[in-house]
Amino acid sequence: MSKKHIIVTKEDGTSEEMEVVLLTKLENSGKQIIFYKSNINNEFFVSAFNKNNDDIDLNVDFTEQEKEQIQKLFDSLVERGIVNG
Repeated sequence: MSKKHIIVTKEDGTSEEMEVVLLTKLENSGKQIIFYKSNINNEFFVSAFNKNNDDIDLNVDFTEQEKEQIQKLFDSLVERGIVNG
């Protein structure tokens, strides 16, 4: 299976290609989220996303309940060996 990638524009205006790890929805809020990691330092990120035509808008504005759900999802990925936490 080929890996999927996205290009993320950082706050400083630079861009970085990131590997998509998981696309899913949060149970209670229904927000679509994406787990992705840096190809440079293997750091993991998670964002809510909205797809607008060919662009994807990322945002990290999560409630405490959503943050807990995200942490459980990440822990599950680590336990299953999908990611190295």
